Amino acid sequence: MLHKSLLLAILVVVGSFTACASHQDDGYYDRANKASEKALKKLDRE
Repeated sequence: MLHKSLLLAILVVVGSFTACASHQDDGYYDRANKASEKALKKLDRE
């Protein structure tokens, strides 16, 4: 289960950076960043 969660977190982080690079939108980057932090906190709890 942890492996699947870790993979999800990596996808979220990579996706956030990719989106930031393509959109150049600070608001979008902030939302992606928060999503990444949430995923990482979820991993810490497991």
